Amino acid sequence: MTSLVPSTGSLDKPLGLVIMLSVHDLGSAAIQQFAVNFGGFANRVANTAKRITNTLFDVGKGFLIFKAGSSVLSSSFALANRAGEFEQRLAAVGAVTRASALELDNLNQAAIRAGIAG
Repeated sequence: MTSLVPSTGSLDKPLGLVIMLSVHDLGSAAIQQFAVNFGGFANRVANTAKRITNTLFDVGKGFLIFKAGSSVLSSSFALANRAGEFEQRLAAVGAVTRASALELDNLNQAAIRAGIAG
């Protein structure tokens, strides 16, 4: 049977305990370094996730602005189409009735006041 006490007697602790403490200290340093590295990695992942979320939010706002703009444009085209139809019908009335330009203008103004034309 071997003794855990060094033969030189220079250490006041048994050799097994010294080795165990050294391994424990080395392990603690490695674990601490791992914790530091993992913590930095976790922070980078969290920051990246925040940036992605912010970017997606900005893209969503862009789509909403685009949708609003396209709705306004679509409404403008619809109004222009209706105005064009009204002008065509007014011209047809003028052709059938042989109304003068002044009479057609008065009819147009009356339609605008009545809310029929814009």
